[in-house]
Amino acid sequence: MLEWIVREEEAGRKLIRFLEKLFPHASRGIFFRAQRERKLKVNGKRPADLAYLLQTGDILRIYFTDAQLAQFGFKPQVKRSVVEKEVPSVPVLYEDAQLLIVNKPVGMLSQKSHPGDLSLTEICQTMLRKHGCQESAAFKPAVCNRLDRNTAGAVIIAKTLQASQAVAQMLREHTLGKYYWAIVTGVPTAWHDWTMLTHNWHKDKEANIARLASATDRDSESSLIKSRVRLLKPLAHHLSLVEIQLLTGKSHQIRAQLSFEGFPIEGDGKYNARSHQFRPLLVAKRLEFQNCPSPLAYLNGKVVEAALPDAMQSLLDNKHVEK
Repeated sequence: MLEWIVREEEAGRKLIRFLEKLFPHASRGIFFRAQRERKLKVNGKRPADLAYLLQTGDILRIYFTDAQLAQFGFKPQVKRSVVEKEVPSVPVLYEDAQLLIVNKPVGMLSQKSHPGDLSLTEICQTMLRKHGCQESAAFKPAVCNRLDRNTAGAVIIAKTLQASQAVAQMLREHTLGKYYWAIVTGVPTAWHDWTMLTHNWHKDKEANIARLASATDRDSESSLIKSRVRLLKPLAHHLSLVEIQLLTGKSHQIRAQLSFEGFPIEGDGKYNARSHQFRPLLVAKRLEFQNCPSPLAYLNGKVVEAALPDAMQSLLDNKHVEK
């Protein structure tokens, strides 16, 4: 028999989804059978519905044998030593019981693409364990807003399931303000005030590049993407610093939109024909929390800003060109 007490970071998940996390090799039929045969209990009673939303402190008892636990893929939680494999640290911009927000450096993956990768996700999980955050088999802290490998800036790590769900809702409903800074080739004088950019987006997966068309050129395979841009200041060498508010979230969106408009990001070897580098001067500069759902309502009005990467800061430190 397995007894499990639901922790705060696990609460809010449906019972059936929680069981699937605990027993990844078991079919749903196994759980429904356990419910019928009273081999599954929540707080001492057979649950009437496997869609029940778990609450902090709920006591689950699952009457599986040790052989069944192993067969269904259950892995007992092991207390980890605070001395773990050396991993790089990342600057913390904000932290509370629900969220960790860090400044991801250039060159780091947000999430691993291959089993052997070390990504921001694993680094932050290690950081949290070292500071006493307990790990759960049913929920692990995870990245909410992914950035490209070579894009730096503010990334949110949800420390609880409820926080993960709340941030996902904010991203889906576009109530989380996401602002980027980029250094572009050229001087977009028409962008002195906020300007809306609207395009049709299609991802060429084979070439790993976004293909854009004007908003009027619609087809069944494209998606409408939107962002707002404004010129912050012209720089030396026919460069400019621009700010972008991302309103939708497609792969390579900012890089492709700025290039399509004739002002590609400096250092972007994929979308800037004059560049031979693949480190775009782009940073997720600022997050603005507004209309936050529970349990993040306390963050309404909160603004979190990331420092610029060295390559961008060095260009900004030079005297900029006067208009």
